[in-house]
Amino acid sequence: MLSMKKPAMLSLYAALTITFIRELKEYSIFSLCKWWIVSLTNSLLSNGLNGKKRRPFNWPRIFSFMDDLISFIETINKEKWKSEEVSLETGKLLYKNTPGFIEYIPHHSDSALIMAISVGIHGNETAPIEIVWDIIQKIKSQRILPKIRILFIFGHPQAMLAGKRFLGFNLNRLFSGNHKNFKEYLESERAQEIEEGLTRFFSEANESSSRWHLDLHTAIRGSHHQRFAVRPYYGRDLDVDQTELQICAAMGVEAILKTISPATTFAGFSATHLKAKSFTVELGSVAPFGKNDLSCFAMAKNTIIHILKTGLIHELPQETKPLVYDVKKELINDHDDYEFYIADDYLNFTPLTQGQAIEKNKEGILEAKKNQSIVFPNPHVPQGQRTGLLVQPQGHIPDC
Repeated sequence: MLSMKKPAMLSLYAALTITFIRELKEYSIFSLCKWWIVSLTNSLLSNGLNGKKRRPFNWPRIFSFMDDLISFIETINKEKWKSEEVSLETGKLLYKNTPGFIEYIPHHSDSALIMAISVGIHGNETAPIEIVWDIIQKIKSQRILPKIRILFIFGHPQAMLAGKRFLGFNLNRLFSGNHKNFKEYLESERAQEIEEGLTRFFSEANESSSRWHLDLHTAIRGSHHQRFAVRPYYGRDLDVDQTELQICAAMGVEAILKTISPATTFAGFSATHLKAKSFTVELGSVAPFGKNDLSCFAMAKNTIIHILKTGLIHELPQETKPLVYDVKKELINDHDDYEFYIADDYLNFTPLTQGQAIEKNKEGILEAKKNQSIVFPNPHVPQGQRTGLLVQPQGHIPDC
């Protein structure tokens, strides 16, 4: 029987409620309600049983999880980062020399697959960071026993801690050597560091290895396709193949954008320079740490875990195949009088009206053709940067 008296119960309720209100700004209502219920239950069980000594109740996992994650991010710099090796029963976990790079190497593997997963290239896109951090903890506790070499990359720690997309310059526009043109920004050094670290990782693989790179993001704008992926240019025009469709479908991706020219994105770098099958994957909406509904990201997380455990892609669950869109044009702010005519509340993939004005570039007014739409519209970029992608579903012939 529980023996807590009424005053003690009231004190407990009051303490929990005060903490709930104090933390309300930092965590989601769902997480805090869960914390309140778990904390109350734990406290009643630990403090209220006859003959049991009172002791502090256990805080739920979500708080220690977030605290540990933030503490880890704070170490991702040259002053605090320490390379180390953690020996596990089935392999070893390496904190590499490059800050924010964590690699798992199995003792034995029959898989030809080698994979890199990057998160936090934009610091305010937190859900993929939380997902990958949880996977790493499960590897450390040996609840996940990967059968492949896997590299986890935490991209922009300063922006993560600041809760911003970037601090000086968009990190995801500085790859493939473009960082050399913007050395005045701190992101330039980080882009070079990431390029060199990923190059070393793939260079250690066998020539016959199947190289994959998934750069996980969340979108800053609403979309008719909640989850979509951008497949970079591979140096020549290649169709999206079956394994690419399969891995995207398993992650819940509804649309794939097939690009037609090299890009300075991270996925573009790994595809063009390192011959990896790469995707920039948009998994949902931007939210601060602790406020993500991670159930919305379960398909992506489960897909990654399945690949780690099996070393296989072709055995992924069969899901509805994504639609494939061709990128018809990369829209660029290309001159002083550039104008962008897409509304601020436009949703990605909203069909444009035939003849609708899209932008005024240095060649004149660009008008939409039938079945075309825009992805990543953003007119608030410096000259020379991308303001959006003009896309069209495959199989549609535009009316001139």
